Order: sequence, then structure tokens, then C-alpha cells
Amino acid sequence: MSVHTERMSGSADLHAEPATVHVFSRFDLIAQTVAAGLTSRGLRAHRAECLGTYVEPLSAPPDEARAEDVAVLIDDLEGYAALRWACGLVGQGPAPWLVLTAAPPGPIWGALLQAGACAVLPSSTSLEEVERATLRLFRGEDAMDTATRTDMLSTWVVVNDEQERLAERLERLSAHERRVLVELYDGVAAPVIADRSAVSEATVRSRIKAVLRKLGVHSQVAAVAALHVHREFVRAWGVPPDSASSSWGSRTDATRPDEEPEPPGGVAPRAVLPITG
Repeated sequence: MSVHTERMSGSADLHAEPATVHVFSRFDLIAQTVAAGLTSRGLRAHRAECLGTYVEPLSAPPDEARAEDVAVLIDDLEGYAALRWACGLVGQGPAPWLVLTAAPPGPIWGALLQAGACAVLPSSTSLEEVERATLRLFRGEDAMDTATRTDMLSTWVVVNDEQERLAERLERLSAHERRVLVELYDGVAAPVIADRSAVSEATVRSRIKAVLRKLGVHSQVAAVAALHVHREFVRAWGVPPDSASSSWGSRTDATRPDEEPEPPGGVAPRAVLPITG
């Protein structure tokens, strides 16, 4: 039985357009290839225009996808910006979404499911399996087993919790410690940081130790990695206005009101760069 016949059986509207698979990808050749493959298997499929960009996420739903259709998104989803874009896409429109991604099962899958995707499968999935999943969605059935869905959603919740805890640890850093961390992130060595801040190298190394202790890590590399992950997360997803990360992003003063300023010297201290910037 064709998809058209299966979807239209028992329907009163015999003149309705047949159900369609809309294939989205940032790479036209990939979308065209998958759409052609599904068409060769008897489905009505076409390459759809990929809306929005990583810089400007989708703000309006795809016009062409209807509730009776199925939308397929194919993307590697490398980084939080890509994930945010994809979540904006699958969260729009009435059609059920199937996502094929090279991202391993885990929080990225959970984020997509939470955003509205009906199923997420690896991009290595065979065309036959993609067809089966699409047909299930056409019939209004689950295209992903419940246990996997629950596990993936849970991993995304864990990531969000971890980011909130990291934001709180970052907030506990003094302004001087923040400056040191940002300098380390920028690849500046401790002696240069000391020279720029007009303090001794021993003072800088003491602040580095305080950063590691407050972040709960054991190396400068781990501290810089934590800052990088936090920045990428906040850039993509934003933060609640009352969260610790929000104050990180808005604070540009070099010291807190209750903190002693740097000793005067020949080099003026640089303002603290926003961690979330």
C-alpha cells in the first residue's frame, strides 16, 4: 500500500494532497540524495529549503510542512549553536520531525526530543530504516522506543544541571580570579598576566590555585575547558535573567565593591571580560 493510499484510507477528503516527506539539510546534495532515495521507495519526498542559520536561528515555521506530512532534518550538529538552530527548526510547524545526526546518542538527542522532535536516529541509519521510521510517523506511531527516548531526555537534563552548577562556581570567583581565568583562556602565561596587572607572579599563581579550587578542577587546562564549554552553552542557549551566568555576562567592573583594588603600578589592570561574551 502506498503512503498516499495508507494515509487517505477512511478519509472524507479524497482530493487532499498526498502526504509528503520534506527533507531538510544545510547541504543540498545530502537532502536531494535522501529525498530521491525515499521517492524510489514509493514515498512522496522532496528537498526542502533549509531555514535559518546558526547565527540567526529560525523564527518562523516552515510554510510547506503540514500536520499530515513528515519533516526530516539531516545535520551533524557540531556545537551548541548548531544544536540551538536545529531545536528551533524541529520546534516549529505542525509536521512530526525525524532527525538524522552524526552526534552520538546523548544530551544532543535529548535536547532535540525536548524541543519537539518525534525521533532521533544516527545518520548512519539505512535508507530502509529511515523509510520505516517515516511510515511510523505518517501513521502517528512512535518511531523511537520509549526507553531510549527517556534516557536521552535524562542526559539533557543532566547537562543543564551541570551547566547551572558550573555557572554558580564561576560566580564564586573574585574579579581578580576571573581576570586570570580569562587571560589563561586567551593563552596568556602567568608572568605576562602579572606584568599586565602590576602584581607579582606569585600573586597570579595564587589566584590560579584559587580558580582551580573554586571550579573543582585540577589543572589550568581543565579550568579553561570548563570556561569554553560554559561560554558556548550560554552563547547558544542564553541564561535566565536572574541566574549566575547573567551576572557574569553583565559585569564589566574590574573589582567587586568588597574587594581591594589592584596595587598601583605602571600597567593599568584590564577590565574583566564577560565570561559569557
